[in-house]
Amino acid sequence: MKCKLGEPGLPLDLVEGHVAHKVYHKNVGDSVCRRITPIACILIWGWDLRFRTRGANNKQSEGRSTEAILRQCI
Repeated sequence: MKCKLGEPGLPLDLVEGHVAHKVYHKNVGDSVCRRITPIACILIWGWDLRFRTRGANNKQSEGRSTEAILRQCI
């Protein structure tokens, strides 16, 4: 669905509007392809990753890099 950035269907204060403006360098009034599905998938992935690492025992993660901990979870 195409919308114009800044219109009621795609304001700058929503995640989609902010991403279009800051990441894709769109200006207010520019036509924008909405990208809510990929944005939602990234947020779900991040939440899932946080959820799986949150329960990790601190002794297990002591002295290990964040990358090593994340590799264990994936």
